[in-house]
Amino acid sequence: MADQGQLEILRRGTAAWIAWLEEHPTTKVDLRGANLQGASLRGAYLHESNLQGANLQGANLSGALLLRTDLRGADLRGANLQGASLQRADLRRAKLQGANLQQAMLHRADLRGADLQQADLAKADLAKANFQGANLQQVTLSKANLIRADLREAKLMGAKFEGATLRDADLRRAILYGATVTQAQLAQAESLEDAIGPW
Repeated sequence: MADQGQLEILRRGTAAWIAWLEEHPTTKVDLRGANLQGASLRGAYLHESNLQGANLQGANLSGALLLRTDLRGADLRGANLQGASLQRADLRRAKLQGANLQQAMLHRADLRGADLQQADLAKADLAKANFQGANLQQVTLSKANLIRADLREAKLMGAKFEGATLRDADLRRAILYGATVTQAQLAQAESLEDAIGPW
């Protein structure tokens, strides 16, 4: 369960949270299962925090620092994560339907089994991210960086890849019916021939 003292400080806003972090630099942030639905956390520093199973539905996390943060099973439906830093974050089985992840940094993030249906990942850095078995139906990946991303068995029906870079991406058994790849860079995409369905 979430540390109620930490949760109360975070609810006061980014300024109060940063001040508390400066006073407690070695304290582990434990916000497991916290209810932060609709919270304004723009630019919040949550590096290496535990937000496993948290309710962040509709929250504003634009520009937030979430590097190596544990977001397993978190509810981020409709959340604003534009420009957020999520490098190496654990987003396994997270709910991200309709989330705004434009220009977010998800380098090496773990999104196995996550649901990103209709999410906007335009211009996001998804290099080496793991989307194995994720639901990416109707997502926008325009101009996204998917170099060496793991998309094995991902559901990509209706996904928009316009201008995306998929060099060395692994698309084995990915389902691609209705996906659009106008001007996408597909050089050396691994096992593209094993993908299911026409582009």
